[in-house]
Order: sequence, then C-alpha cells, then structure tokens
Amino acid sequence: MTDEESHVIKSFPFKGKKEYAKILTNSSVEAVTVANNHSMDRYQKGMDDTKATLDEYGVGYFGYSKSYIKEVKGIKFGFLGYAFPNSVSDNMKNAITELKKKTDFVIVYYHWGIERNYSPTQGQRDLAHATIDAGANMVVGSHPHVLEGIETYKDSPIVYSLSNFCFGGNRNPSDKDSMIYQQTFHFTNKKISSMEHKIIPCMISSVKYRNNYQPIIATGQDAERILKKVNTIQ
Repeated sequence: MTDEESHVIKSFPFKGKKEYAKILTNSSVEAVTVANNHSMDRYQKGMDDTKATLDEYGVGYFGYSKSYIKEVKGIKFGFLGYAFPNSVSDNMKNAITELKKKTDFVIVYYHWGIERNYSPTQGQRDLAHATIDAGANMVVGSHPHVLEGIETYKDSPIVYSLSNFCFGGNRNPSDKDSMIYQQTFHFTNKKISSMEHKIIPCMISSVKYRNNYQPIIATGQDAERILKKVNTIQ
C-alpha cells in the first residue's frame, strides 16, 4: 500500500492505495504477512509505506526478520513469515527458538511453491517438516493461487496452499476454488493438548463466468470437489 510510482521490472508489479487497509479492518483481518514475491515491487519505499499504513490502521504484520505475537484468551500465538527459502536456515531456527520463549504456539507462514501446481513439491514438504522439527507448531503456505493438500506431521498441521480468496489479480482465473481453513486449539496449562480443523469450501467469485471479487461458500458438487482437493496430497 503505497503511492510510489517507480517499480521493479517484472510482468506484474503490484501496488494498492493506502486506504485499502480499511478493507482489512472492516473484514476482521488482524494480521498479515509481508513476506512474498510482490512486497518489494515498489522498492523499499513501497515496503516502508505498507508497514506504516498497517501500523496506522492497527493491523499486525510479520515477515522476514519481524515476528508478530497475538494473545487470545491468555494464550500467546507467535507468527513468522518467509518467502521462498530453500531450507530452514540457522537464522530461521533461531527465530523460531526465540519466539517459542515468548509464546505458547508458533505458526510459520511460507510464500512458496509453484503457481497453479495442485500438489506441494518435495521441497515444500521437506521444508515444512524441517520447520516443525525446528520447533514450530504449525505451517501455513500460499503463492500457488490454487489449493494444495493438508497434512499432519508429528501432530502438527501443515496447510500447503490457501489458494486465492478475495483476489484482484485476475479477472477470470480458470480455477476459482478456495477455502476458509479454521483451526481450533485446546490448551492445558498453556501447553497445546489437542487440535482440530474445519474446512469451509469456497469460491472466489459468486459467478463462474468471471471474477466478481465476491467470495462465497461453495455447495453441492463444487464443495465436494474442493474438499477432495484439500484432503488429497498427490
């Protein structure tokens, strides 16, 4: 979110108006990641403006070297975000370790994978497992623009791709399937004791012949197809 006009040379250099942050607050979005392949499209000025705007509107953010902590009912959740790492570096391991000291549950959000690929790459799976081995409690991913499967590794959930949702980057994407992923956590003495998740199948548009930027809950055969995608790792 910036007024910066200059941009890196690429096919799709994105930017949005600063007042678009109202969309986040009006939609109960409490935190976002700034670690992705478009966060530096408008150079450092664009990134700095985005962070300042999020601060102004009271939206938390995390990514790269910045973590975010959200307390819910006395439980502290810590968030870290990275874009396209090849492995869990020593710096990432240290960040997870330090955040675990301050929180009760650590979620690592990756911008990763291959666009329009319906299954996670072996690199994604290896990275997710290594992240949990390093101490994270949950891994969430995005970037492919389509749904990928979910997995449980050492009792820790991995959501490989959330797909698009309220997505303005394409007027008519061929795949409009999406979901709302809801994770419920149960703690005993501030230690995670159990978890369960719920998948709400969605479409990014309320019409199928174009993208009208109005996500809806999917029903019938659409819902069955989406749930099959999410519950299957190829």
